[in-house]
Amino acid sequence: MPRLVTFGCSYTFGLGLPDVHPLVSIKDTAPSKFAWPNLLASKLGYDCINNSVPGSGNLEILLKVFQTEYQPDDVVIVGWSHFTRYDFYKIVSKNYDGARIYEKDKNFKKVVLESKFSEINYQLNSFVKNWLCISHANLFLTTMGIKNYFYLNTTGWEAENKPEYIPVDGNLNIYPEDYTIDQALDNAHAGLKSQELLAHLMYNKINNELR
Repeated sequence: MPRLVTFGCSYTFGLGLPDVHPLVSIKDTAPSKFAWPNLLASKLGYDCINNSVPGSGNLEILLKVFQTEYQPDDVVIVGWSHFTRYDFYKIVSKNYDGARIYEKDKNFKKVVLESKFSEINYQLNSFVKNWLCISHANLFLTTMGIKNYFYLNTTGWEAENKPEYIPVDGNLNIYPEDYTIDQALDNAHAGLKSQELLAHLMYNKINNELR
């Protein structure tokens, strides 16, 4: 059976949904069966492989894309995270294992200061790094013959500021405001109805291409 293989952060994991709330341990908890990957896979008649990890930034997601083994008939969808999270992950080994730095951590401010950019230049530099991640994943999967798509869990400003010289295909052009109609139990993530709507929107975007 074909597989739907997904990557992302807590939005793709389904954080706050009934079967993963409250979340005691990320390591020991499987992604929610109520999140859009499982719902979309069911609509398509595919197996679901949800490789998302709450708290992931886009560099971490990209490395996860690289480290995954694929099958020829896989379909991949990446839910890219907030662009500000790119610098939250620092590689510490040759296996691309790393340590996370969160925005509230004093080390995050140190990372920003070490970049030696003004705030606006730091943001623009962040746009470039994130879009390079998205492009790299897209080119990597396409070169292997794996059909792949993505959407952004981010602001319209970040989405609209993609550098023209960075090639990216597969944008589903779906944004949080298109599907967020209720909140999960943590009042911070998409609820059950929102997850269903997101799966429906994605199905309408890709179903004809997969036939």
